[in-house]
Amino acid sequence: LDYLNKLISIGRRLEDVSKYYPAEKLLQFLRQLVLDRSKALRAGAMRTIRYLCNTTQFLEEVMRLHIDTFLPASLDKDHRHSLERMQALKLFRRFMELDPYMAPRNCVQSLVANSENVEDSFQRLCLETLREMAVLNPELVSQCNGIRVIFNAILDPQFNDMSETLVLTILFLFNE
Repeated sequence: LDYLNKLISIGRRLEDVSKYYPAEKLLQFLRQLVLDRSKALRAGAMRTIRYLCNTTQFLEEVMRLHIDTFLPASLDKDHRHSLERMQALKLFRRFMELDPYMAPRNCVQSLVANSENVEDSFQRLCLETLREMAVLNPELVSQCNGIRVIFNAILDPQFNDMSETLVLTILFLFNE
């Protein structure tokens, strides 16, 4: 974990790490850590990828190496893996920032499932991320039944505090 933190501090100072070290080799190493048995290492690897992912080219390399396929597995874990889940969610949000049209469909499907699960401690976070994704890439969210989830959340009294932003999202989608 110390080495990952050092790598992050280096990555924060550089605009594009791949100018100094091949992104493919770096991501192959980090992909092994995403598959590690230690949940702290998995979370650390996702955090490192998030901080190093500053360009769409780096994001394309992440997708080419299929690292994105591990995010839904991390998002769908139970409450004992909250650090890993949070890092997976933050990494997905980083993908959204760089290019919402490259966002993996399986991650959006995982967000939809977690947004519907009333027993999930990340339900609100996933719903908020889904709402933001609906503004950035409405077609993908619609294909994954995310619009239905947003409508249901508007009608759910549990989400009264979020209802205004959810309604504004739906109005924005209607306007588009």
